[in-house]
Amino acid sequence: MATYPMAQGDLYLLLPQAWGAYTEHQAVFGKYKKTKYSLTLATEALERLDAAMKLPSQQARGAMPESTRVELVQQRDEFLDQWNLLDGYVEDAYRATGNYKAMREAAGLKLYAAAANGDWGAAAELVNQALAFVTTNLDALKTKGGMDDAFVATLTAEGDDVRRVVRRYLKQQEDAESGTDAKTKANEACFAEFQQMSADAQRLFRRQPEIAVRFQAQALLERVRGTRQAGIRGVVTDANGQDVIGATVTVKEKPDVLAVTDEDGRYFIALASGTYTVVVNGKKEVPGVVVEVGVKKRVDVEV
Repeated sequence: MATYPMAQGDLYLLLPQAWGAYTEHQAVFGKYKKTKYSLTLATEALERLDAAMKLPSQQARGAMPESTRVELVQQRDEFLDQWNLLDGYVEDAYRATGNYKAMREAAGLKLYAAAANGDWGAAAELVNQALAFVTTNLDALKTKGGMDDAFVATLTAEGDDVRRVVRRYLKQQEDAESGTDAKTKANEACFAEFQQMSADAQRLFRRQPEIAVRFQAQALLERVRGTRQAGIRGVVTDANGQDVIGATVTVKEKPDVLAVTDEDGRYFIALASGTYTVVVNGKKEVPGVVVEVGVKKRVDVEV
């Protein structure tokens, strides 16, 4: 479980605010710890945040195995159709001897039911068991059941396809779980870096609470969530209406103020009342944005 006390989207809005405040007061930090608090630290921290944001979200990773699952359902059904034909050959070959029930179970009858209900491990095992059964009983299936070589080739090919897609599906599930852990750890590292800087900020600006508060997580959360702090917020989308992750949003009138869009394309810049020009990725400009006291002005931008 993540150790940052907020939603991921809020984290992505909060940290640029904190590092923007750091940039304004870097001289104070640098005087305290010159090596640690460099001129480039904020840029480097935001680059690390951008890298964390660009790691695939849980929803995006989930879509990858889901698309494979759809393919797997189709491939499984094709193999089950072939197994039903195999069942007919088994019945013809062993009905007269009274062994039909035992032999169809040997061919994978119980696994058939599990595979049909979405057990992908059972689907792969059904393939193995059915093909092994055919190999072991090939003569009887041909001479008594009427099976031909073309069916054996088709059953084998369909089975190979099932095993291939099952392997891919399980690997993607494993990668999705690993990716979730990687994104969480990257987010946690970004928050931990902020916490260290925040702790020093409280020490450095203890007698200047109006500055110290700009480095406090709870106060920053109120900025990005609440209505007391004026500013500009919105969503950045592309020409197709898709949310743009990791876009840089600035205002011309405050060049040191910076926001980076989160995984939903959202951004927020805390500002005093006034008129501003919003700039996205240094290119797209939205002039004449009027911010009133205590109001967050919504400005959605298409790039």
